[in-house]
Amino acid sequence: MSRIAISALLVALGACASDPAPPAAPAVLARSEMTQEQQAAFLAGARTRMDEAAAKVRGMAKAEIVSGMTGAVSNQTHLILQQGHGVYLEYTDAQGRLFMWYPGNKNVVSGTWKVMDTYSPPRTCFKYLNAVHGVTGQYEPNECVPPEQVIGRPYDLGVRAGDPFNLASGKIPYVKSKSDVPAWPN
Repeated sequence: MSRIAISALLVALGACASDPAPPAAPAVLARSEMTQEQQAAFLAGARTRMDEAAAKVRGMAKAEIVSGMTGAVSNQTHLILQQGHGVYLEYTDAQGRLFMWYPGNKNVVSGTWKVMDTYSPPRTCFKYLNAVHGVTGQYEPNECVPPEQVIGRPYDLGVRAGDPFNLASGKIPYVKSKSDVPAWPN
């Protein structure tokens, strides 16, 4: 190869190396960062979404609430933003198991979910088997949420049927930050 050809090749490779969009590594999902301003704007609208859902729930019979909550959770993956937690994903299968991809964790947080109609109104209860709150550092094994939070999805950035990130495998794609928003796989 001539010196001119080598020089041209080096110039071309140098141009590629300075490309601001590095190539994606194998098996790494596309993702973006949600700014603090974007998070604040989304969370500011959560109260309105929750209030709208509460009004809807007030007009529902108990059986409708149970059915609505079960449908909103069963075999669904939710991309969620909550104050103090950041962005996380939670897959809840149809058998009552849950698998969460939580910021900073190196492994899936597992647990169970169940709609409890012994509450008035019914609630969806989550039991986390290995969960530590990212802000307080406290172990948080149980949480029961009202129907307006489940049916209204005020904290959901998105939802998909099934387990698109394969969280039920017990493995996370990568350790994510609180502001990291993974792109949905195709």
